Order: sequence, then structure tokens, then C-alpha cells
Amino acid sequence: MEAASDSREAWRLAWAGMFSLVAAMGIGRFVYTPALPRMMQELDLSAVDGGLIASANFLGYFAGAMVGGGRWAAGRERIILVAALIANAALCLAMALTHSVNVFMVLRFAAGLASAFVMLYSSAIVLGSLNAMGASKLQDLHFAGVGSGIALSSLMVLMLFAVDLHEWQGIWLASAAVGFLAAAAVMILLPGRQMRPGQQEGLSQMPWSESLLRAVICFGLFGIGYSVSATFLIALARQQGATQIDEAMLWLIVGVTAALSVPAGSFLARRFGLVQTLTALCIAEAAGVAACVLLPVPLGVYLGAFLFGVTFMSITALALDVARRLVPQHARRVFSIMTISFSLGQILGPLLSGFVVDATGDYVAASLGAAALLVIAAFIVWPAKDRAVLS
Repeated sequence: MEAASDSREAWRLAWAGMFSLVAAMGIGRFVYTPALPRMMQELDLSAVDGGLIASANFLGYFAGAMVGGGRWAAGRERIILVAALIANAALCLAMALTHSVNVFMVLRFAAGLASAFVMLYSSAIVLGSLNAMGASKLQDLHFAGVGSGIALSSLMVLMLFAVDLHEWQGIWLASAAVGFLAAAAVMILLPGRQMRPGQQEGLSQMPWSESLLRAVICFGLFGIGYSVSATFLIALARQQGATQIDEAMLWLIVGVTAALSVPAGSFLARRFGLVQTLTALCIAEAAGVAACVLLPVPLGVYLGAFLFGVTFMSITALALDVARRLVPQHARRVFSIMTISFSLGQILGPLLSGFVVDATGDYVAASLGAAALLVIAAFIVWPAKDRAVLS
């Protein structure tokens, strides 16, 4: 009876984690990509404006990762998680009520802050508890929330198109509705009592190694390359003549493949090696970014969407696993360092690429630059494969 009870609780936790990431990451954070081309068209926004708004969101995520890692939140994880989910939904609603680029930037900064809190505290509660219950395999359901949310956002766009509601505000209003429903679901699924505490880290200084430095740099470069596709994929497809149905289908492909990519990446890492798989995925994502601008439409953007979806969540999971294995006694600290590196990369990515797009008039140079950085990231992390702990 106790085992059955633990099993039910483990599933409730995993579903709570999934709903959290669906709302705050898959939709609250990434719905900006399918919304951007409509905002650019109807509000006469430039690529620089789009990049600035995206970078504000990434900056908010960076700030949230920095602030959220402090000890001030100990014992308050559940209430902070629920508050962040409610804030995420309210901020989506507010996006539909303004036309100002400056206000958009403020709202997306706050949304980035909220999404970082959701990622940090849902993971702390769900993954820590699942591990303590011996149900760590359910963590794949938790991480599937990002891809599932992206897929759901694309279905929302398709439904709005089907009922002839093409306006960009409709996307944000639908996102807000999903966000409030997800917050309610998490409140029901997560128990009010304090969850099982995680293992305390040692107070000794975290040791650095060449392999760890390579992992940190790789993750930062990945942040730049990834953020270009995450921000401009749909806008790029529209510039190349893609239809609104194509736009929604592209984002649906990204979401579905991302939801399946984490368990697939874990299988490949067990079969071929952790760093070897990470390297291959970085090169595959580079190929997808380049395909968007080098191959004819619609083949290029569809291949780019597929390769982006199957790589970006797996790269994230594997890169963090590399760092954790290198310094397992300082997992939280090294996770923070990796997140900072990634966040800085994804702040710079859309900002720089927006200026390049405005200067050149298309996405070719920006996309090829992002692809080159992903290839460099692969070559930087490759020598770390010789570490026995990463084999």
C-alpha cells in the first residue's frame, strides 16, 4: 500500500513539473517566436526591436538564475513556484494590452525572471523528491514540459488561424489562459508540505579543470547559437515566403521533437558517450541553423526546425550532466555557473543577430554566424571526452 502511495505521489510530482515547464518555459518563454512575425508586421517592429525584446527576456532569465540560487528561498520553494507561475500568466496577459517596445521589454524581462524561478524551483522540488523516492526515471516527464509547451503554442496558433483570429494579441491571451490553468493544476498536484530536502553541498572551494572550463564555454556559445533559432526561426520562414500554416507547423515540429529529445539524447549518451553525443548534437544544430538559409524553401526551414527541436533540449541536459559529473560534490554551484554562461550567450545572440539582420536585410549572415559558433562549441568540448568520469 505504501509503495502504491509513493508511486502515485511520484507521478503527481512529475506531472506538476511538466505543467510548470509547459506554462513558463514552453509557452511563457517560447511563444514569443511564433508571435514575433505578427508583431513585426502589425506593429511595424524591426528586427532590432525583436532582438531587444528577446534579449530583455533572456536578461530576466539570467537575473532570475542569479537571484533564485540564493539561500533566502529555502523552505519557500512551493510558494515561490506558484507565485512565479501566476506572474507568468499575468505577464502574458499584459503583453496583449500594450503596443510599446519599451513596455514589451519590461514585461519580457519580468517574464524571464518568472520563468527562471519556475525552472529552478520546479526542478528543485520535483527532481529532488523523485530521486529520494527512487523514481528518477520520471524526470523525463518533467523536462518534456518544455517541448510539450512549444507544441501546444503552435496548436494555439493553428486554432486562432482556423477561427480567423490572426492578430498577435490572440496568441498572448491564449497563452495567459493556459498559464493560469497550469498554475491551478500545480497548486492541486504539489503537496503543501515541505518536500524532501536535497543533499547539502560541501563548503570547500569548487575545483576547476580544463574539462569544466571547456563545458562552460561550450554552453555559452550554444546559448548564442540556440537563441538565434529560438527567436527568429518563424520570422525567417515568413521572410522566405512561408504561409501562416507553415509557421505553425514549423513550431509544432520543434515542440514535438523537443519533447522526445531528452530521453533520446540520454540513450545516445549511454551508447556512444556523453561528450561524444553532446559534440554531435552541437554540429547537428549548426547544420539545422545553416539549412534554414542555404537550402530552398520550404525544405530548409523544415529541416532547420526538425534539427533545432531534436537538439536544443538534449544539448542543455547533456551539458549540465557533463558539468555535474566533473564536480559532483558542487552540483548546485556548477549548475549556477553553467546557467550564467548560457544566459549571457542567449542575451547576446538575438541582440547581435538583430543588428546584423537590419544591416544586411536578411537572415543569412546572422544564421551562418550562429552555425559557426555552434561548430566552435563542439570542437571546444570534444577534448573533454578523455575524462574517465565522462565516458
